[in-house]
Amino acid sequence: MPTLKQLINRYLYTISFILVFLSLMVVSIIQLKIEHDRAYTEGLRSLVQIEQIMLKNQQELEIAQAEYRKTCLLNAKVVSRLIESSPDLLYNLEELRNIASHLEIDEIHFFDTSGKIFSGTHPEYYNYTFDSGEQIGFFKPLLTDKTLELVQSITPNTAEEKLMQYSALWSRNQEYIIQIGMKPVNVEKATAKNELSYIFSLFRVNPNIHYFAIDSQSGKIVGASKEENVNLDCSEVGFSFMDIQNDETEIYANINGKESYCIFKKIGSTYVAYVIQLQHLYQELPIVICILFLCMMLIAITLATSFNEYMKTNIVNKLHKINELLSSITEGNLNQIVDVRNVYELSELSTHINTMVQSLFSSNSKLTYILSRTNIYLGTYEYSYTSNYIKFSEYIPTLFSWDEDTINLLSTSRDDFKNYIDSVRTNPVPYEQNVYEINDKYIKIDEILENDYILGVAMDVTDNIKKNNKLVQEIHLDTLTGLYNHKGIEIKLDALFSSPETLGYYAMIIIRADGLIKINATYGADNGDIYLKKIANIITDFGIKNSVAARQWGGEFILFLYGYDNEKEVSKAIDLLTYIQNHTITHLDNNIDVPIDFSFVYSISNGLEKSDYHTLIKDVSDSKYSATISNF
Repeated sequence: MPTLKQLINRYLYTISFILVFLSLMVVSIIQLKIEHDRAYTEGLRSLVQIEQIMLKNQQELEIAQAEYRKTCLLNAKVVSRLIESSPDLLYNLEELRNIASHLEIDEIHFFDTSGKIFSGTHPEYYNYTFDSGEQIGFFKPLLTDKTLELVQSITPNTAEEKLMQYSALWSRNQEYIIQIGMKPVNVEKATAKNELSYIFSLFRVNPNIHYFAIDSQSGKIVGASKEENVNLDCSEVGFSFMDIQNDETEIYANINGKESYCIFKKIGSTYVAYVIQLQHLYQELPIVICILFLCMMLIAITLATSFNEYMKTNIVNKLHKINELLSSITEGNLNQIVDVRNVYELSELSTHINTMVQSLFSSNSKLTYILSRTNIYLGTYEYSYTSNYIKFSEYIPTLFSWDEDTINLLSTSRDDFKNYIDSVRTNPVPYEQNVYEINDKYIKIDEILENDYILGVAMDVTDNIKKNNKLVQEIHLDTLTGLYNHKGIEIKLDALFSSPETLGYYAMIIIRADGLIKINATYGADNGDIYLKKIANIITDFGIKNSVAARQWGGEFILFLYGYDNEKEVSKAIDLLTYIQNHTITHLDNNIDVPIDFSFVYSISNGLEKSDYHTLIKDVSDSKYSATISNF
């Protein structure tokens, strides 16, 4: 058994470690929350900045595209005016190329009124028509509407699939169509600035943070801070496209084999993701926790040690002193005085111990007086394993009906007395605790053992036991037949069906005294009772195995047979009941003999089949209304 000092030490250090652990848990959770919120704020700020940059670049791109379209159309008009002023230039390849060079034009083409190229800076395109391809076919409406001035969006040309921007219009004399083509250098530069991978590169200040742009329709990565991830499906790097489409603003995912924290923002038709690996997000947390743990442990150990030393000096040592004094009193030194007064509680304890010692002197005489004045037959005895002398009160011989010789023998021999008590205990009363039957009386015996010292109390409880037995009998038995009543049979069947595997083959039989109404009407109710008692005698202890019988109500009985080895044995017992049914008479008052008239229905089963007796009784009872049951 641990000492008080050990208990205090264990308690203090346990509480200290628990508090330290809980504090670390709370701090860790708070720190995790802080780091998470910080990452979320920074990530959201970065995504907003990306959105602003994309918006600004898009505006610049639209301005560049508009200006380039104007320039392209204006150059077409300039070429048209030059050719009109010098018609000979129309078929002069070198001059046309000089004009293109001066105007920073890449291509000049002339179409006849049928839509076929007949001249220009690129002879290899001669004889191409507006039907030669989808790109060149854009200008076909000019053949039907000569007022049109068309500028085509940047698109690959028909012949070489080069990105070009073309414009075309009719000459003022409407004899041919002038088309010029320009490489969209400035537009391409503006477009490149709006590429997501380019924008992401502007944010690569922290190498542990990565950006991804995912198409909202296909789930393809259209931009990334690492070029090798571009054009991959988002699931290939670890994203769940379903979570992204469900408007999840933040998720945890395994990105490129690393557990990461991801923040999403939809910009246009693209989901832009801010991704940071968890090991970098929480990289400072272990250091903070370790430092905090060391500091808290130092504080906890210091406080626990100080408190423990204080308790040892003022409480534990004083209790040791009190225990030493109590040990002296236990050994018989009743003159010992306990006087520990350093704290209020120990002072109270000292006072109570001194008062208790004083009360021991008069306790024996008081107990003897009280027992002599009570009307309850109660006696006490006491003995020690170190002495042969037995001390018992005056009522003990009366309770056990001892004569004078027995009193003399048992009062001087510990072993004989103990053997006598043991012999009494060989006849216990069922369902009662420490109650034994002796000489037509019921005696309750309780003993306590303390330091090889036995104190026993014996009490006459005969009246209580008899009252209880009578009450139980009235509650569970039918007063007319002596069989179980409705309540009693339920308790009995509850006990039997609690272990159905022990029932073997069994039969539930419901019997009805069919002649009871006629007997009551013809010979009176007293003879009706005799009639019912006869049926009860027939079914009591019925069969070669086990049985339980009960009178439900009126003329209805239950007979439960169980413990049979097979169904054939049960059937034989039921055949015997059938025989008795047809060959039995009973004697009523006034020398009247009448046949026993009863009918019954039954059901045979075994304990291996899952069933309960409530269902069994109901099924058997219901079967009596079936036309197939001949007995009812």
